[in-house]
Amino acid sequence: MQRLMYSMWQRKLVGASARGAFTCHESEEETLSQLWLPALRVVQIILSVAVIIFILLQARGAGLGSAFGGSSAGSVFKTRRGVERLIFNLTIVFVVLFAVVSIITLVLPAK
Repeated sequence: MQRLMYSMWQRKLVGASARGAFTCHESEEETLSQLWLPALRVVQIILSVAVIIFILLQARGAGLGSAFGGSSAGSVFKTRRGVERLIFNLTIVFVVLFAVVSIITLVLPAK
């Protein structure tokens, strides 16, 4: 009985590999990509809004102010400190995350 079960199990494995067990694996990948694609698009929208907000929060009054007659002395180089530096670094992080999520979305098959 055990020998019969073992030989049936072997035939099943050989038959599955001959028929193409990879098609089952590929369909699982397609299903996973279809499940993750909407979530990645939502993450991409959230990251794009965050990037826009962080870019708008960065104060650059020296360039525009000097164009309208403001003092431009000392506005050539300014060291970022405190919150301004944090916002600058967060902007860089969110832009990199947005680029990574965009590339992942591009690579996943959309069907």
